[in-house]
Amino acid sequence: KADPTSSFMLGIELISGGQVAPGLEELERFVTLAPSHIRAADAHATLGSVYLSRGQLDQAAAHLREALRLEPLRGSAHASMGRVLVQQGRMAEGIGELQKSVDLQPGDLETLRLLGIMQGRSGQLDAPVKTFRRAIELYPKSSRDHYLLGRALAAMGQISAAVPYFAQAVVLDPQNAEAREDLRRAEGDAAAGVRR
Repeated sequence: KADPTSSFMLGIELISGGQVAPGLEELERFVTLAPSHIRAADAHATLGSVYLSRGQLDQAAAHLREALRLEPLRGSAHASMGRVLVQQGRMAEGIGELQKSVDLQPGDLETLRLLGIMQGRSGQLDAPVKTFRRAIELYPKSSRDHYLLGRALAAMGQISAAVPYFAQAVVLDPQNAEAREDLRRAEGDAAAGVRR
């Protein structure tokens, strides 16, 4: 009897080499033949991430749910599930999964940033400010997060508080045209006493 691990290894190798369809077939074969194998959660998480990248959200969700059933503390699977749910229009659930991921993997800047953006899009005002402050604490040289914190503060009407974050974003990345424009606008609004 063949060891199912070979299907897992081949699937990963094929996907890594750009042969996605045959790689998915091998991983699907693996999870069917060895659903309780020690690498099953890895296979499901990989399948979920690849299906997500291909826009196949139902398949992605099914595999990510199984990965999380097998390994509930897998932060990357929570992050991918959050992305799936957000794309499916299930914003609150998606934010919950992104928050779980950030709690499990506090240094994951990409997921932390996405969490803050989704919090803002869902109408939360205080949450993205806290999230982007956390991102800046972890990565103080991130122009993007200074900019996003400035945007979150401006969305709350705290224009004067936003100015230094826009300014720091420009210092860290002088080519950041969005930050330069928002800095110019915020400085003018702050001087005029405007609250947006």
